[in-house]
Amino acid sequence: MYLGEAVGGIFCVYLSIKHGDPKIISRGAVLSFPFLLSLLLPAYRSMNLDSESFWLSDGFVYSIVLIASVMNGLGMGVSQPAAGNFISNCAVESNKGFYFALFWSCYMGS
Repeated sequence: MYLGEAVGGIFCVYLSIKHGDPKIISRGAVLSFPFLLSLLLPAYRSMNLDSESFWLSDGFVYSIVLIASVMNGLGMGVSQPAAGNFISNCAVESNKGFYFALFWSCYMGS
C-alpha cells in the first residue's frame, strides 16, 4: 500500500492541475473499493479451510489482496493531497481552522 501511495503522490500535482481536485478525490476513493472487496476473500477462506478451490488457495488470495493494496495506495496517494489542497482553497482566514479540523478528524477516523 505504501508503495502505491508513493507513486500516487508523485502524480498527484499533475492530475490535480489537469482534472481538478474534486474529480481526483472521488476517483482516488473509487480505487479503495477493490481493496475493501479483496478483504472478503481471506474471511471466506478462513471459513472454508478444507476447500481445494483455486479461488481460495493461499497464492491467489495473497496475490489479490496485494494487488488491491497497491491500488488502494495509488488512490490514497492521489486523493489525500488533493483533499488538503481543496480544503485550503475553500477556506478563508476566519474558518480555516474549522475546515482543517474537520478534515483531520475524518482522516484519523478512517
